[in-house]
Order: sequence, then C-alpha cells, then structure tokens
Amino acid sequence: MKKEFILYLEEMQPTQPYVDSELIHHRDKENIENQSSIEVKIIDGELVLIKGHEKVYLAMLKNQKQIEVCWSQDIDDVSYYKHCVEYCQSKGIHTVLDLNKHCYESDVCKELQLDMNEKYEMKR
Repeated sequence: MKKEFILYLEEMQPTQPYVDSELIHHRDKENIENQSSIEVKIIDGELVLIKGHEKVYLAMLKNQKQIEVCWSQDIDDVSYYKHCVEYCQSKGIHTVLDLNKHCYESDVCKELQLDMNEKYEMKR
C-alpha cells in the first residue's frame, strides 16, 4: 500500500494537456475519495502530476485546496514525462488550476494526446 500525503492543488504540474469532460460527468462527484490514487513524482525539481488529473480537477470543482496524493513508483520513461511537462507548459498549463481552461470531450482529448506523443517521437 502506498503511503499518502497532502498537497495543495496548485503545487502540481500536470502531464496531460486536458481533462476529459465525459469522464468528469460520469464520475461520482460526491465520492471522489474512492477513486484511484493520485500519483506524483519530482522531475527536475518540479512536483509533477502523473496520474489522477480528473480526480484533481473534480477536487478543484468542489473548491478543495488540498488533496491526498502518493509518490508514483512506476515511471520508466522520465524523458517522456519531461516532454509532457514541456508540452503542457507550452499550452499555458503550469498548475492543475490551469486545467479549468482545458476541459474537452473525449475525441479532442485523444487528439491532444496523439499530438503530444507524436511530438515526443519526433524529438527522439
């Protein structure tokens, strides 16, 4: 079991340039605590959100300032996550609070993810 700790929402740099509005609407907003863990990692001195973007977004919608997170144990490709951070920052996403301007339908999210992945492959 992963040890959880509390972080302020604005301390986390997202690694995906969107939140999926369809996932948000299908989740139980009253019961977000029972959903999967939020995972973070420190990369180049920055606190990076690896997993749980929609859960963090829901917490923000509920006006929470803090949320329980745990350290991510399964990052194999740090260079990929560095690229994701750079991509998000190029889109004006510097904290999870910025995701409020980047809530899209699933098909748009898939396009954004593909674009980010293609740019990563071109850099390799």
